[in-house]
Formats: sequence, C-alpha cells, structure tokens
Amino acid sequence: MYKDIEHLKLKYVSGKDIDKLMEDAELFLNGISKLFDKIEKQKEKERLSELYSNSVQIAKDVLAEEGILKVTDSTLLKIFKEKLTDKGLIQDKALKQLKDILKAKQEFESKKLSKQEIEKVRRVSSDFNKALVNYMQRTRGKEISRAKIQVKYGDRFAEILLLDDYAFIIMDMDAKEKEIQKASLNSDGSLTNIKKSSLEELEKHIKEIKMPKHVFIKEKIFEDLKKLFGKNIEIMVNW
Repeated sequence: MYKDIEHLKLKYVSGKDIDKLMEDAELFLNGISKLFDKIEKQKEKERLSELYSNSVQIAKDVLAEEGILKVTDSTLLKIFKEKLTDKGLIQDKALKQLKDILKAKQEFESKKLSKQEIEKVRRVSSDFNKALVNYMQRTRGKEISRAKIQVKYGDRFAEILLLDDYAFIIMDMDAKEKEIQKASLNSDGSLTNIKKSSLEELEKHIKEIKMPKHVFIKEKIFEDLKKLFGKNIEIMVNW
C-alpha cells in the first residue's frame, strides 16, 4: 500500500486503511524504540563491565607490587583494606571508591542501577584508577632510583639504569632528543653488546620486570663506563 500511494497507483485511501497504516507505523516505531533500548542496555553493560575489570585489575596490580599475588575478586576488598588503607599506603577514600565500584556491578546485575548512577560510577572509577596509578608511579620511581648510576663527563650528564640482565644508557640527560643505548649486563658487572635502543623499549622493560630491592655495583661496570664516556668521569650512585 505504501508504494502504491507513493507512485499514485492508489488515489483513494479509506479511513480503515489509514488506521491500518497508523497501526503499522506505531508498531514499527515501538519496535525501533525497543531495539534502541536493548542496544543502549548492552552498551551500558559493556561499559560497566570494562570499568569494573579495569579498576579491579589496577587494585590487584598495586597489591602485586606489595608482594601480594593471591587475590580473588571476592577477597579483594578485604585484602585492599588490610594491606593498603589500614597501613596508610592508600587513602581511605580509595577504599570507599572500590566498595562503590564492586557494589555497582552487583546492583547492575540485579537491574537496580539507573543511567545516572552508572555515570556516577564511571567518575568514581576514573578517580580511583588515577589515584592507584599515581601510587604505583611513585613507588616505581623510588625503586628505579636505586637502580640508577649518574655519570658526569665534560659538561654533560648521562644516566645508566641497571635493570635485570640489561643496562639502559641515556647518553645525555639534557638533550632534547634522548639518545638511548641498551647493553647486556653480565654477572661480572661488565657491559657488552651495546646497541641503539629507544624510550619505548626502556619504558616497556621497566613495566615488565620486578625491580630488585638492592642493586650491587661491580668494578667492571666502572671500567666499561670509562671506555664509553672517557677516563675523566664523575660517578654518582643512588642508594
């Protein structure tokens, strides 16, 4: 009927036909509305699931940095409180935020969470994640500082990071474009197989390895640093 009216094949439409057209249109619009609602609810579910997963994983990562590895979703809140907030490592605000995030997931699954409440959880999750990432960066920064050797040669400063089996050498800390080299760090402290590296490779290595509590400097490394930067160098080691 729609096409017939459109192409003027049907010039007269009865009231009954109009009612039928209106009824069909209403059914179509209702169907579209229900479809949009279904899609929106699915998107909300995916968003909340992602918020929950990200926040829970970051919380577990922080606990892992403190040496606590066996943490399940059901024990997370209790362990987070005992090992982080009760010890003053993380503010109490973060514990409340974690409670809100865990509670939101349960309420959403029970269909008790409104769209406005989901938006509130998104903001809470964002603040929680930022606080924990900042904590990890501060903690990691202290660990990294223990693995640093700073070298003054001429009027320039270099920095060497001793990370596991590799040493990363930043040739000039004041240079706008940092030249970074990577060397194998041998058991006797010597540096071999020196080759060009990048800031991205250095950051990836820092993220993946477990930083040692103590870094021991052996004589061989000083000999190799003199070969690299010249005999007239000054060395500072962080403790």
